[in-house]
Amino acid sequence: TGVQTCALPISKVPPIEQFWAPVLSSSDPVTIYIGHPADATSEPVASLMDLMKSERVAFADASAMARLSGLLADHNKTYHLRLQTSANVEDLKDGSSILIGAFNNTFTLRLTGPLRFSFALDPKTHLSYIRDSKNPSSMEWSHDANAPYTNLTKDYAVISRLIDPTTGRWVVTASGLSKYGTEAAGEFLTSSAAIEELNKIAPKDWGQKNMQIVIEMHVVGRAAGPAHIIESYFW
Repeated sequence: TGVQTCALPISKVPPIEQFWAPVLSSSDPVTIYIGHPADATSEPVASLMDLMKSERVAFADASAMARLSGLLADHNKTYHLRLQTSANVEDLKDGSSILIGAFNNTFTLRLTGPLRFSFALDPKTHLSYIRDSKNPSSMEWSHDANAPYTNLTKDYAVISRLIDPTTGRWVVTASGLSKYGTEAAGEFLTSSAAIEELNKIAPKDWGQKNMQIVIEMHVVGRAAGPAHIIESYFW
């Protein structure tokens, strides 16, 4: 049964359905915007090969996209897939959206920039980090952008669900500090067990509130372990 047809009292609705209800309740299609790899070509498209290169996406972003589009399909929700670089911010007015990626997705950076949890890069130290506006000097959730991936033992991601003040539409972000975080965010957002953990720390009326959570996961080799919530904010 899709969210739109669920007649259960709110206290009986599964938390994962409560999380997605604002996004799914609109009759308009949902659009998933995928970030663009920084090393993808920006040269003019002159051939099929050029087109293929210009439309490359990161594996982690594709993995998150597959999970999230699967969730929408399970709820019989029409959706569109777009590369963020081929879209205009005006497109966000057309319906609810899901933004995948952080530094490779300018829609994500625009939306989260004024929020409590946002993404930043320190040009002096080469640290990319999640900035907490309540503790702006802290770089606890950070990576050395120039360090080898093999040195990475933890990753972090920001998951947001809010009404975009510019468009008035609901937006969900799945945005990792690196690729592991983005992939883990996609897993978290489609996991009943993970959203149940969110429900345990959320206020009672969280179903229609704006929210942000920071998740952390350990990285072993080229795989990330299960994510857990380390900070949250509802308003």
